[in-house]
Amino acid sequence: MHLLKLNSYLPRMAGMAVIMAALSMLILPMAQAQDSKADALEQRIESMEAEIKRLKEEADVRKKLTPTESEQEEAETEALFAAGREYATLKKHTLGVEYRFNYAYNSYDIISQAVSVEEQVDHTLTNTIFAEYGLRDNLAVNMSLPIVYKYDRLGQSDEDSVTDLGDLSLGVTYQPFKSSDTFPTTLFFGNLTLPSGRSPYEINVDNDISTGNGAWAATLGASFSKTQDPVVLFGSLFTTYYLPIKDLNQNRGSDILREVELGSSVAASVGFAFSLSYTVSMNISYAYTYTFENDYEWAYGGTSSSGTATHSTFSLGTGWRISPKTSVSVKLTVGLTSNDSDFAFSCRIPFNFDLSKKEE
Repeated sequence: MHLLKLNSYLPRMAGMAVIMAALSMLILPMAQAQDSKADALEQRIESMEAEIKRLKEEADVRKKLTPTESEQEEAETEALFAAGREYATLKKHTLGVEYRFNYAYNSYDIISQAVSVEEQVDHTLTNTIFAEYGLRDNLAVNMSLPIVYKYDRLGQSDEDSVTDLGDLSLGVTYQPFKSSDTFPTTLFFGNLTLPSGRSPYEINVDNDISTGNGAWAATLGASFSKTQDPVVLFGSLFTTYYLPIKDLNQNRGSDILREVELGSSVAASVGFAFSLSYTVSMNISYAYTYTFENDYEWAYGGTSSSGTATHSTFSLGTGWRISPKTSVSVKLTVGLTSNDSDFAFSCRIPFNFDLSKKEE
């Protein structure tokens, strides 16, 4: 009886075994596929995490290489200083001392006789000590004292040279309002020039060489600068007035010069500067000056006047920061008219000292 019941269950058990085997054959591939998908997803996540890490590291490096806002402003200031001292002013209680060197070369022909033409060559080397002190963040006073060496040669035999002081200059720079995104940075400046050098109206014109203008002079002007990334635009306007030179007694050929009134001048310049790196900048500028006629009073010949004169120059300069507190600026200037030097080379080395702690 029990054998009969067992025999009846065997077919059912065999069928269930077949079903279980079939289900296992279906479920196992599905589980394996899910595991494979999970592995692939995990690999993709790891790859994305590695890519995010790489991008973050690159961003950190780029951030370190990108100059900060203060560094950018400092680089712009350095570029303006390389273009000219009149485009930036010192901070309060800061003393700026600057050494300037300038070499100018000029040559032209002189007809000494009816059939003789000789070349006149002038070499002028000027060493200047410039000092500026910031009374406030927007107000500074300055002084410059030049020492001039001149060498003149006419033809192959006639030559002369002189070394003496040039004309002393006292000045002030004032920034009336802070710069903004709308208006350019504006600086007003004034200079008073003292005739401390050898006057061209008091020397022996046949044997001596002058090292100054011989007249008191006052200069008033304004400079403008504005950042237009990636360059800094700058320009200036100024005028110079000369006081009459009186009580002269200079022999000029067959007459005696008694008084000179130099013509006033108006000038303008424009240019742009840009930073090649945090340590190197370049600047390009053009300057134009118009000088009114000079008036001369003679002992026997009454009065006479010269014609007006025009000066025009083109300059190319660069600045190098050689240390955190020291930079060197050089400039090459080419004269575009017969009234200008053929070319001039200048070099400026400024040093700034913070005196705020000492004064406190």
